[in-house]
Amino acid sequence: MKSSPPRKKKFLKSKKDYKEVIGMAYVITEECVACGTCAEECPAEAIEEGEPYVINEEKCTECGSCVEVCPIEAIVEK
Repeated sequence: MKSSPPRKKKFLKSKKDYKEVIGMAYVITEECVACGTCAEECPAEAIEEGEPYVINEEKCTECGSCVEVCPIEAIVEK
C-alpha cells in the first residue's frame, strides 16, 4: 500500500491573511434599524451608513464592540 506524503499546514501570519481566507467575523443583518449606535462605538470607524449599515472590512479590527452595543442584536458572527 502506497502512503501519501504528509500534508503541509497553512499558518496564517497576520489578521489580513485570516480575513483573506476566512472573511469577516461579523456581519450586520437586515434587522438593522440604522440607529447608529454601533458606528458611534466603533474605535476603528469601520461601520458605514447604508441599508443596512455595513462593516468596512479594510478598517474593521474585529474587536466586537459593535456587537455588544447593538440594541436589537443585528450584528452577528458569520
